Amino acid sequence: MSASWRKPYGREQRATMVHGNVIKTPPKPMPPPLSSQDKIQEIQTASELPVSDNAKPVITNVKLVGSFSWKDSINPIIMVPGRPPKWQPPKEARTLKEDSGVYYHDSNSARYASFPMEPSIRAIEKHDPAFGFPKVDLVTCDHCLVRLFAFVRAEELTFRFGVELIGSTLFLVRKTNIPKETIDGIYGYGHSFPEAYTTWDKDVRGSSRNQRLLEYDFAGLNCIVRFGSDGYLPDKLGSASTSTVVEEIEDNLELDKIEMLRLLASVPDASGSLEVQEAGKLIPQEAVFDLKTRSKRKVETVSIETFLHNLWVNRVPNFILAFHERGKFRATDIHMVDAREQVQEWEAENAKHLKELSQVLHKLISIGQAEGRNTFEVRREGNGPLQVWTEVPGWRALPSSMRSLFVTEMPTSDSGKEESHFHGDESDADGGANDWLKL
Repeated sequence: MSASWRKPYGREQRATMVHGNVIKTPPKPMPPPLSSQDKIQEIQTASELPVSDNAKPVITNVKLVGSFSWKDSINPIIMVPGRPPKWQPPKEARTLKEDSGVYYHDSNSARYASFPMEPSIRAIEKHDPAFGFPKVDLVTCDHCLVRLFAFVRAEELTFRFGVELIGSTLFLVRKTNIPKETIDGIYGYGHSFPEAYTTWDKDVRGSSRNQRLLEYDFAGLNCIVRFGSDGYLPDKLGSASTSTVVEEIEDNLELDKIEMLRLLASVPDASGSLEVQEAGKLIPQEAVFDLKTRSKRKVETVSIETFLHNLWVNRVPNFILAFHERGKFRATDIHMVDAREQVQEWEAENAKHLKELSQVLHKLISIGQAEGRNTFEVRREGNGPLQVWTEVPGWRALPSSMRSLFVTEMPTSDSGKEESHFHGDESDADGGANDWLKL
């Protein structure tokens, strides 16, 4: 496998992809607002927003604060901490079958439609019962941040998400047209390749997707960001960890095929109550990787630069870009890259747009702080403005049983009235601007 990868020739190619699967059919149109919703305001461009403060638009103080894996079952069950699949390529290259089956746009809402962000908070609480949730300014996923960044860069992209301010913490929750919305018309090897080149460890067999939770500071905001992990590299764990499990590759591949068949056969009931099980092991961030596949015919037009914005959000240090010829992936066409320095360069080169992204986030927080606006919906169609609408009645980011985690008891003044509480920019002495390079 190649240890480095070049810059692209010519202009970067943009396409809607899922792990490298080109979507043949256009995405379904976003449903219009309900009659009960009213438009609050529009943001035409991010540059029109006031600069919130002098905080640099960089990510610092990165910490892994939890993870979980969805269990392949009808009822919503997460394994905490779970673990991603392990990189374990076959001894010889083989021709893979093209992707087929059912894949959801958002596995979190498909498996738990009531409160898709609840499993994240449960996992953090399990990892650290004393975690200080009220200090957090923003809880979201990589999907929402990447789409807001597309708006900042005036790129054509349609999306919507629900927003709620709980205490002083803003939640951005991804919304699909329906919770179990499936991806139609995909082709390629973006799913069959990881099925053949990774394996689930024994303690998390039956997993369908691993989710990781990072805490970091960005432009004066303390953030928790959820993202899905493609896998981990066992050689990044150290000799003691890599020697604990020795399995035959062929046996693992056959077991993974059985797990995938079971996954495709089970349709989750997203309306049940969430069950939390203890299983797996917390994999360090320096061991995880992001994975993309492409046809070798596109080798001159695709490079890691196409995906740096995702790696910036997720802080994933390892990137695998695999090219195939009619479904056959040769070892020389699988490129494994340490992406950290390139991500740092990308962050510096995109400082203007990242500052505008921070301005959008601060603006959404200010809308949430407005009287009676603690819940609302953000929408955008194509290359249009960012629209802010009232939320559907009854929509909430978290169940009532968890909301108290984010609310700090307000101190009372001498007059007996509650004083308002909102924390500003806080930094952690344990981290800094270069912690990304030290992973």
